[in-house]
Amino acid sequence: MEENNFNNDEIQQTVNTEENTSNSGEQKYNVVNQPPHKSSDGTSTASLVLGIVSLSLSIFCCGGGIASVVCGIIGLVLGIPQMRKNPDDTKAKTGVILSAIGLALYICLIGVSIVFSITGLLSEIMYGINWI
Repeated sequence: MEENNFNNDEIQQTVNTEENTSNSGEQKYNVVNQPPHKSSDGTSTASLVLGIVSLSLSIFCCGGGIASVVCGIIGLVLGIPQMRKNPDDTKAKTGVILSAIGLALYICLIGVSIVFSITGLLSEIMYGINWI
C-alpha cells in the first residue's frame, strides 16, 4: 500500500489577499491540498453494474435466472479483489453486496419454486388417488 508523506508546508498554503473595503488589513486563507484521488481501473464500476443487473434480473425477470447467476458471479469475482486492493472503494463494496443479494434471492426463488412444485405434485397424487 502506498503511503503519502507530505510536510505541513506542502499540505497547507497560505494565500494572502487584500480587501478592497475600509479594512486595509490582510486576510489569510488556509487552503488544504488533498492527496490525489486514487482512481480505480473500472473493475469496481463493473462490479457495481453487474450487481445491479443481477439483483434486477432476480427480482423482475422470471426467465432471467441464468443471466442473474452469471452476472452475480462475475460481479463477485470483479469486486472482491478490488475491495482487498482498496478497502475504501464503496463501488466495489456495493457491487459485491448487490451481487451476493442477487444470487441469494435467485437461490431462494428456486427453492420456493421447488417446494411449490413438490407440494403441487403431492397434492395432485393425493387427489388423483382420492386419499383426501
